[in-house]
Amino acid sequence: MNYGNKLDISEVELLEALAGNEDVRVIVMYIEGLKYPGEGRRLLEVIRNVTRKKPVVVYKAGRSKSSGRAVKSHTAAGG
Repeated sequence: MNYGNKLDISEVELLEALAGNEDVRVIVMYIEGLKYPGEGRRLLEVIRNVTRKKPVVVYKAGRSKSSGRAVKSHTAAGG
């Protein structure tokens, strides 16, 4: 599921919705970056709770210098 530029929904909200969906057996997330202070901490809390029910795999983009530049140039990367 692609949720665009995060204008209306955050990773946390989407994760909570998918956690409650019995048809979803595994959640895979691709994260370029987080927009707001404290969002990472909240995301980790939710992931800890969700993984009690189903697996969550997170791929974090932008870890190398070149991929970091690519992520920063993307419109969804908040800053």
